[in-house]
Amino acid sequence: MKNTIAFLFAFLVTLSFNMQAQTIISVDPDTGTQCERLTVTVTGDNTNFWQTTSFVMLKQDGHEIRALVNTVLHPDTIEGEFLLSYDDPTGVYDVIVDHRLWGGVTDTGAFYLSPVVNPPFLVQTSPGIAYIGDTVTMEIIGENTHFDYDDVSNNIYFKSEMQNGFSPFSTIVMNSNRIQCQCYINQYQTPGSYGLQLHNELDGSLFLENTFTLLPDSNPSEIISVVPDEGYQGTELSIVVTGRNTVFQQGTSTMFLSMFGYSPIQPDHQTVLNDTVIQGDFTFNFSQPMGLYDVVVLENYLSVLTKTDGFRLLSGGNAPYLQSIEPANVNQGTAVKFSIKAVNAHFDPLGNSPAITLINGYEELYCHDITVIDSVTLEANFVFSYANSLGLYDLVVHAPLDGTLRLDNSVELHESTVTPAIVFVDPDSAMQGQTLNISVTGRDIVFMQGTSQLTLSQGNMTINPNSQTIVNDTVISGEFSFMTTQPQGFYNVNVDNGYAWPSVVLVDGFDLKLFDFVDEKSLVAFLTFYPNPVKEALYVKRNYNTSGDFVIRVFDVQGRLVLTETLSSGTTTKKLDVINLNKGTYLLHVSQGLSYQTEQFVIQ
Repeated sequence: MKNTIAFLFAFLVTLSFNMQAQTIISVDPDTGTQCERLTVTVTGDNTNFWQTTSFVMLKQDGHEIRALVNTVLHPDTIEGEFLLSYDDPTGVYDVIVDHRLWGGVTDTGAFYLSPVVNPPFLVQTSPGIAYIGDTVTMEIIGENTHFDYDDVSNNIYFKSEMQNGFSPFSTIVMNSNRIQCQCYINQYQTPGSYGLQLHNELDGSLFLENTFTLLPDSNPSEIISVVPDEGYQGTELSIVVTGRNTVFQQGTSTMFLSMFGYSPIQPDHQTVLNDTVIQGDFTFNFSQPMGLYDVVVLENYLSVLTKTDGFRLLSGGNAPYLQSIEPANVNQGTAVKFSIKAVNAHFDPLGNSPAITLINGYEELYCHDITVIDSVTLEANFVFSYANSLGLYDLVVHAPLDGTLRLDNSVELHESTVTPAIVFVDPDSAMQGQTLNISVTGRDIVFMQGTSQLTLSQGNMTINPNSQTIVNDTVISGEFSFMTTQPQGFYNVNVDNGYAWPSVVLVDGFDLKLFDFVDEKSLVAFLTFYPNPVKEALYVKRNYNTSGDFVIRVFDVQGRLVLTETLSSGTTTKKLDVINLNKGTYLLHVSQGLSYQTEQFVIQ
């Protein structure tokens, strides 16, 4: 609300000012010189300058000079700090104070920019000669320049006649007329004459033609040997590349093989042995074309060394291919173990672990696990859900030595011909207050971790497990805790399998029984208790013919556990303090193993 009132007030104030003529009555100073830092104070009449929304600029035709910093001293007074460049045209400028809300006010021809008496220019750079591949410290000398002024940024670029060039990676301003900068001249630069371009906010854009000559590298980095320089498909090979005038470094230098610049073959592992030697461990498969490859080493982030046609990949003999997959016809909702046969393959060598997929258009199915039987035989387990597309699937096997092998239209997926169901629940009953694991067995269904969820339901009520486990494809188990407040009777056993699988239900598959001790194993009195009714303490006494530990539990009439004690072996009597329990009727439950005894007592 406060912000709204403030805005309306400001708007009304602005409106009142706009109803009067807004003018600039003074500009101080009203002249300036190129290559000068100048603070100009503008005073207005009937104006309302606002900090952060008002700004000063000088304008001559389409050329604008905007203040670097604007400071509102008073609603009628604003200061603008200008950097007047050697690139700014001399002559008469309009002075404008612009405002984002109420517009601007202009004093036409109120400022004059004079030419600088001693214009800035570049004198020289040194050294006058550099070599490709060098890191050079260049010194730039200017005259009447302003390299070290505040708020000035010196942008430096060395450009060749071919229009390519480079910029320094480090710049140190020594004084107003001297700069030192470091440049790395990489191998992509063109030998020849280079000029200097330098720009800053006061000196404008300065040029110095033919400032230095770039010569070819006198000691170029190059690859002098590749050992071995040939290899065969279907083999693993360590290749050692030796360079000259190189600086190979672990972490920044990498090597690879390339044919016509496409599909480079990367090493599985590489090691920089010293400044001039790098080793790569390669795996060549039958998917990689035979022929000559360039050997390429990225010496660092800017330097690339190439030995053209430095390596030849030869035929490894008869190429491997996929021969068959069994079974060829499968149904949705099944787990299938496939037997895959290949010819001339190398599945069994260590490190040649295959990957197997079935592909139907954009859909890719990955196997759960793979067993290598021998060099040409694989077993692969796939699970087909009800969401997988019907139709023909291509078999694709990829192994490091064999490459990518494909058998088109090799497996056809059909609709399910069975009805999934729950066939067994163990146990199929429990008592209120009990916690137990329930195991559910399905038929013609595949339970999957992350998608299958076991629950019990009665009407609108659902009981979820504390935890659950997928035992195997057809068995799921869950730990359930049954509260005494949950209704007794029969519950449906449900397994929700997500969108990809049908949900299965066993109607009335589980019985939750009332906690009333009707099904006692024995009615023999193990213990005697007294007094009844009781006020403060109930005593439980062991009978003459009993031994061992007894667990004593007290429940209220709603079946809630309110007290637990133990009558230990060797102890004859146990005192139960019931003074803090509410008055009413309670059940005393005594158990030892599978035998138990219940009695009723009253607290007065």
